Amino acid sequence: MFPLLFKSFVYINILVVICVSVFLMFSKKDEPKEFPEKFSKKYILKLPKL
Repeated sequence: MFPLLFKSFVYINILVVICVSVFLMFSKKDEPKEFPEKFSKKYILKLPKL
């Protein structure tokens, strides 16, 4: 039972790493080649209050 759980955990981790890598490759493609001087990338973790 334990080897089966361990094996599935390893495969799930491999799948997550591949998905994140593909996401990063496609998101990198949309970035401009030269950034403006006052460029800042913002990551919003929660919805802004209205």
